[in-house]
Amino acid sequence: MTIRIMPGEVTPTLFVGLGGSGGKAVGRIAKRLRAHEDFDHQYRSLVRFLAIDTNDADLARLRKGTGEYGRVDDTVLISDFDKVAYSSHRRGDSFADADDYFTQWVHDWYRFRKESGAGAGQIRIESRLSFYRSVEVGDLAQKLTSILSEMRSHAHGMRHTGAPLQVFVYFSVAGGTGSGAFIPFAYLCRDVIGDPSARLCAFAILPGAIEAVVGQNREGVFANGYAA
Repeated sequence: MTIRIMPGEVTPTLFVGLGGSGGKAVGRIAKRLRAHEDFDHQYRSLVRFLAIDTNDADLARLRKGTGEYGRVDDTVLISDFDKVAYSSHRRGDSFADADDYFTQWVHDWYRFRKESGAGAGQIRIESRLSFYRSVEVGDLAQKLTSILSEMRSHAHGMRHTGAPLQVFVYFSVAGGTGSGAFIPFAYLCRDVIGDPSARLCAFAILPGAIEAVVGQNREGVFANGYAA
């Protein structure tokens, strides 16, 4: 049965995937919604899909939209920098003084991974560092602002002007990226939206959902979930 949406009935909606599991969830949603025969006419520019990750390979698959995943509109890689050099600078190891805010949550003994764009390795602080840097000097906030501004444009005839914006965020607390970034992302999203009536909902995938496939790292993923 074809469901016809009348002009002015579509609520601007952004689906966000944080990390690998979150990106896969949003990819599946995108595939299902894009299969709607009137998607381009009724929902284009009002329903958007965004994936944020520390793993560039996972983002590349979502950009293509192959297999069981649909194509996402926008992707943001937050780990495309030298984490060792960046953390050393923030710790005050070079010419600048230590960043007091940075040293509050980064242990002085922890050494960040050298790999760039290869994921967080199920280490929550790796994701936290990448998110911190992406907000400070990256394009995450600008990208999010641009997407939400376009969705709220009055140029969209199908837009429900009386309905507040809604954002659905999907992530896993078992790994590194989503587990380490979902709280600061919520604050960033609220700041960018700037509308207290906007609907911001989180869907967290718990460690029990992947317990059967984690093997020897079971204790690690459950520790991540507990910490998150």
